[in-house]
Amino acid sequence: MRIIDISRELLSAKVYPGDPVPKHSFVEKMENGKDYNLSALFCCSHAATHCDAPLHFIEDGKTTEELDMKAFFGACTVLTLPRREVTGADIDEIYPRGCRRILLRTNNVAKLTKSAAQVIADNKPLLVGIDCASIGSGEDNTAIHRILLGEGIAVLEGLDLYDAPDGRYFLCAAPIKIEGSEAAPVRAVLLQNAIYTET
Repeated sequence: MRIIDISRELLSAKVYPGDPVPKHSFVEKMENGKDYNLSALFCCSHAATHCDAPLHFIEDGKTTEELDMKAFFGACTVLTLPRREVTGADIDEIYPRGCRRILLRTNNVAKLTKSAAQVIADNKPLLVGIDCASIGSGEDNTAIHRILLGEGIAVLEGLDLYDAPDGRYFLCAAPIKIEGSEAAPVRAVLLQNAIYTET
């Protein structure tokens, strides 16, 4: 079984425009005579690889710790989007029927349209992920998030799918448990040649 890390490093990942830059610093160091090293971390909940919960765009939506953990563990499909502007018809043609978790490769080019997001939502996945900072873009950003999050679908953003060719895997991608948060960092990995039973 091969383990593929599909997470981006927190401090070096590109920051979404307007979000605070993550910071990590040592409070205590052994080199300064302490018996231990102790550090502190500051970051936006949407930094690097992370999960969006419905609360991000849905008033009174679920927070990350309220999401069903089942969404983050199980069979998934990695799929490359076919064109720059991906429509609902495109998704309808390529979406694997019955897929509960799908990770989309954009190669920093492809963008979902509202109709594409709607067809994804109509397939009722537990989770959808993408290899860029946001699953939405431009003027459709809010609408795309609301279409998916409004259906209670967990959204993973900021994935690194470079070493994960299109195909079937077992996903492990739990968000950090933060009470009341609309998003949380995730350490996401794919297991290749694992058992891919749909759950």
